[in-house]
Amino acid sequence: MEESTYVAPKVIRLQDQLVFAKVNGYEDTALARQYGISGYPTIILLASTGEEIDRLWGYFPPDSFRQTVNNYLAGVGTMPALEKQLAKEPENIGLMMQVGEKYASRSRFEKAVELYKKVIAQDRENKTGKVPEALYNAGDALSRGKKFMIAKQYYQSLVDKYPNAEEYNDALLEIPYQHEQMGDTATALKGYRQVLKEHPNHPDTAWLQKRIIKFTAPVKESDK
Repeated sequence: MEESTYVAPKVIRLQDQLVFAKVNGYEDTALARQYGISGYPTIILLASTGEEIDRLWGYFPPDSFRQTVNNYLAGVGTMPALEKQLAKEPENIGLMMQVGEKYASRSRFEKAVELYKKVIAQDRENKTGKVPEALYNAGDALSRGKKFMIAKQYYQSLVDKYPNAEEYNDALLEIPYQHEQMGDTATALKGYRQVLKEHPNHPDTAWLQKRIIKFTAPVKESDK
């Protein structure tokens, strides 16, 4: 974003309303923990009082970044606004998904999973088309919260039930990756090989091959 979004004139003009500051979360780990940072880039909007207005997580092109920031400054689409709306419409699946994403971006993984589970339970026939996304997001939140085995169950459920879902290919990779995260490299390797064998045209074939090579390449003496 430093080479595209932040240098765009329409984003630079936001300096009339905001003071921009960059923090290296890998070095300032205390600040990263304070704000529950679990992924990068994370952009946090703070009021002059220090209170968080909201945050953006991941890549945003210039137009989307500027619009989202202006919306948040106006109180549109912020977590407090969405929570208030959800309190009025507790069965609104779209709102549940939005608030769940807000919780996950703040490392409030248990609350995020709670909402995703509600979506899954409420829409058992996937009439809204949101269930595969809810399953994937729940798995992601659990994985980021280091509950890898439970995360794997959500990914597996997605793969078993929704082979045509947009999230299907990513879920295939996440299943063995959870084993890798747990340090069970043998099961992870077996899973990666199985995905490659059953899905030779998988869009992330190159990534799969790299994982396989990583766990099968001979260990150098200097690495021992």
